[in-house]
Amino acid sequence: ACQGFILHAPAGPYTGDLPSWEPFIRQAGDRNLRGVIWMGESDEDVLPENIKSLAENLNRGRVPTELVTFPGLGHEYPPDFDQAVKQALKYIIG
Repeated sequence: ACQGFILHAPAGPYTGDLPSWEPFIRQAGDRNLRGVIWMGESDEDVLPENIKSLAENLNRGRVPTELVTFPGLGHEYPPDFDQAVKQALKYIIG
């Protein structure tokens, strides 16, 4: 069974339309999931306020979600990717 998720700089049609996430968040709230969202501080491909709002909505919807912002990083994977994955999994698994 799935215990959680990692979103890396989530983008796409739903990130600009946060209310469209609500049905998914309601369903996920009953599944005991945990999540991590990664966002580069200098990412110009995503809107930081939408990503922050998504994390807040997930937390309000009983999906504990940690937002991790990487300083100076654009729309790319963090240089310490292995360590970032380990930290995310530690959060998700508990």
